[in-house]
Amino acid sequence: MERLTERAEIDKCPGIWVKEGFANEGNKTWFNGYDEGYSAINKCADYEDLEEQSKLLKLPCAVGDTVYVLRLDNAAYMINNEKVWEIVEDKFEIFHFDSIGKTVFLTREEAEAALKEL
Repeated sequence: MERLTERAEIDKCPGIWVKEGFANEGNKTWFNGYDEGYSAINKCADYEDLEEQSKLLKLPCAVGDTVYVLRLDNAAYMINNEKVWEIVEDKFEIFHFDSIGKTVFLTREEAEAALKEL
């Protein structure tokens, strides 16, 4: 995704250029630490930095969401509704992220469609 912000320095004063339009050479506005709105712009720049470093992760669900899990019970598959209690990178709890779309689904409709294919 194209950046909206660019960190720079003018006369030894650090700040952020903010792209105002969608054109490649669109207008830019300069913000430094004394300008109103700078903290919000700085936070946006921080997120763009993380995105460039591949450190920003978009999760498929959130804590508290319900997911739908295909489970084998008495030689037949069924759909269980389960709450997401925590999201942990390096633990194997109830399911792994790579199970999403295979045995774990974000909507009941997706789970029912997968169940029909079994």
